Parts: sequence; structure tokens; C-alpha cells
Amino acid sequence: MVETNDLISSWRADLEGATYEGASRVQDRLLGLWGELGEAATALVEQWLTVSRHRNLFSADELREFLDELERLEASVSF
Repeated sequence: MVETNDLISSWRADLEGATYEGASRVQDRLLGLWGELGEAATALVEQWLTVSRHRNLFSADELREFLDELERLEASVSF
């Protein structure tokens, strides 16, 4: 099983130098994270999955902010 930190790090690396990412790619990443997260972080991913159904593109900046929030949620339940 791939660890959450590895999935997040991989996504961050792919966002380097990017401006936008398509909704289908975002959905793939979100689904990959969904099964690996705790309850609070899973709820956040579910919100983003819902939003991704209604959008075509996401800015790399907003995705980085999402990943920051996701890491904070995961860290808060780890302690």
C-alpha cells in the first residue's frame, strides 16, 4: 500500500512548473488518496471530488493549497 505522504509528494512534484491541471487528472489523484486517508481528510477529498465534477481545470496554486490543507489534517490526527 502506498503511503499518503508518497502520494502527496508525487502530486506536488508533478505540479512543479505547472499552471493548470485537468479535472480528470485531479479526480484520479483524489481517488488514489481517498482510500489512504483518515476520516477528516477523507471528507475534504470527497468535497473536492464533488467540485471536480463541475469543473474542467484547477490551478496548480489551488491544488497546492489543497495539499497543504490535506497534510495539516493528516498531521493533526497523527498525534
